[in-house]
Amino acid sequence: MRTEHEYRSLFRNLTLAGGLLSCVLLLAMAIDRGSHDDWQGVQRAFRDSLLARAASAGDSVAAESFVTEIRQVSLGADDRVDRCITCHLGTVFPGVQDLPQPLGGHPGEHLVNHPVDRFGCTLCHGGNGRDATVQAPCTGADSGGDDPIESLHYIQSACGRCHTPAFDTSETAGAAVLERGRAIFRSGGCLGCHRLRMVGGTLGPDLTEQGAKSLSHYSFRHVQRNRSIPTWLREHFREPARVSPGSVMPPVRASTDDLDALLTFVLSLHPIDLPADYYCLPLLAESRGSRPGFDGETGFGLFCRACHGSRGEGTSYDSSRTGAPALSGVGFQAVASDEFIQFTLMEGRGPRLMASWRPVLSGLRSAELDRLLHWLRRWKAPVRSWEQVRMAAGSAGKGSELFDTTCAPCHGAQREGGIGPRLSNPDFLRLATDQFLHATIATGRRNTAMPSWSHLPEEELLSLVLFLRGNTPYSYPNAARRSTLGDSARGGRMFAAYCSRCHGTHGEGGIGPAILNPDFLDAADDAFLAGTIKQGRAHTAMFGWSQAGVRLSDGDASSIIGYMRAMAEQPPERIYSGAVLGRPQHGREIFSELCTECHGVNGEGKKGPALNNQEFLSAASNGFLVATLTLGRPGTAMPSWGQPSPERRLLSQEERLDLVAFIRVWQTDVIDHRGRASADVARPGLTAISSRTR
Repeated sequence: MRTEHEYRSLFRNLTLAGGLLSCVLLLAMAIDRGSHDDWQGVQRAFRDSLLARAASAGDSVAAESFVTEIRQVSLGADDRVDRCITCHLGTVFPGVQDLPQPLGGHPGEHLVNHPVDRFGCTLCHGGNGRDATVQAPCTGADSGGDDPIESLHYIQSACGRCHTPAFDTSETAGAAVLERGRAIFRSGGCLGCHRLRMVGGTLGPDLTEQGAKSLSHYSFRHVQRNRSIPTWLREHFREPARVSPGSVMPPVRASTDDLDALLTFVLSLHPIDLPADYYCLPLLAESRGSRPGFDGETGFGLFCRACHGSRGEGTSYDSSRTGAPALSGVGFQAVASDEFIQFTLMEGRGPRLMASWRPVLSGLRSAELDRLLHWLRRWKAPVRSWEQVRMAAGSAGKGSELFDTTCAPCHGAQREGGIGPRLSNPDFLRLATDQFLHATIATGRRNTAMPSWSHLPEEELLSLVLFLRGNTPYSYPNAARRSTLGDSARGGRMFAAYCSRCHGTHGEGGIGPAILNPDFLDAADDAFLAGTIKQGRAHTAMFGWSQAGVRLSDGDASSIIGYMRAMAEQPPERIYSGAVLGRPQHGREIFSELCTECHGVNGEGKKGPALNNQEFLSAASNGFLVATLTLGRPGTAMPSWGQPSPERRLLSQEERLDLVAFIRVWQTDVIDHRGRASADVARPGLTAISSRTR
């Protein structure tokens, strides 16, 4: 058994041995560091190069007097210290441009406008400026750590930090890759979900300071390759749902070069935290919310393209987790009114991915939303004038064939009427000019079941007019097309008393057609309106008011027409849904049989859009729904239920109205066309609210 003295001696010897071992390890580390990678070794090599290049005694003396020391640039304006010049001596010593790195000078002429003593190195190259150790990233690799040195592959992102605004299109000279990345960003719909400098959506992260984020901001749990920010971003662009589980971002389908360009631009996005004179004026203006306005095409590229496609073709629900409707198709353009599109832009679709683009929420301006709406309408075929159409080679026989496929689903095979009015009525045809018939067919009636057929060729439009005209000529050739209008206020009172019971309080239609519809009033002249009011329509609910128990004089009719004209010039407070003419319970059965596979059992949306959505139901009138069911959406999975097909059964006019009545049951809120609470409600049980306060 050892004595206490022996234990003390053993402990002393072990302590001494441990201390000696520690010294040996520290010495070895110092020798290893100094042997190849330490800054002192780099400076000795630089001095030796100066001596070898000395061309005179003075050069030799200068080389011998070179002092080995830590060298740094202090940038007090933004509290940075860069010690990179401790090794990269060629950036501050002239005449050594041809030496290998890190001894040689900076390539190119970048330092002419960006001198090291004013800008330092890390502003462009990243990294920890206070670190004087030599690291592999200086050769172009990614350094890792939380302040990585920027890979030379993406070095143009540093130019964008000060010189490349996102919305101003002024070019950054010498940064072709960065410019390409900005163009891809501006045309890829990225701001439909992301926000950048106070503009864009809110579904995804704000990108304003994306380039300033360090490695600790990223989760590499689902990234298989090396831990670097460019690798994470590249894999996220290609497979967002894998890298960020739960993400609904669509994959960026682009070449490797385009992905690298996009990545370069995203890495250029930094906060404005440097001295103001570092930045170009457009970028400073952007940071304060001042930017150039967007035209419609630019707006579509920035905000809509990722979901709705580059050509407005939409996104299939089979290929995407969310899907997005086609905007350029004939089916949508023929049925959707400007008010429908405007409402959708302003209100979005509630919990769906379609966000509200109200200026207060999106940073867009009202004029920009108007220009976007106008640009979306470029996909709608223009309405050609009657003077142009009447010169085409049409025939009544061709019109009869067209009527069976385009018009009969709503007006009946014998033109007897149904969803649409009776077109064989002689009283109607004697008052309707050929120009009126053409305008009605080509323009349609916004927010009603009558779509626009402006996409039909001129000969087909003329053929339909000739068929409808038949053997009943227009009988009022000498009537005044526009007359002196009466007292519109008095006409409004008479409208409420005599007309609203069939045509709706707002003239939106009920058992009678929508007669305060601007498209109708643009097509109908005063003679047509006066003749209809006074003479009525035989065998319909519209009787002649000059022959009824309450006789209306010519002056009364003129006052009503004056009111109608005045109302057509005023924008509606909201999109009126119109009367519910079907049977909801029967519609429920039809929906369960035919619609749930795509739209879900409760209309929540599955392989098709959500119908049980308050924003959608406030935008879509019953006429819109009927027209959509009747025509479908050609080119999409939405079929026509009003036209015969061997692939599905035909829905009668009554069944389509029943289905619309059931869909309307889901509406619990009425949202104003201008986003304010409605003063009146379409039917009992609905609550008028504003989407601003939802």
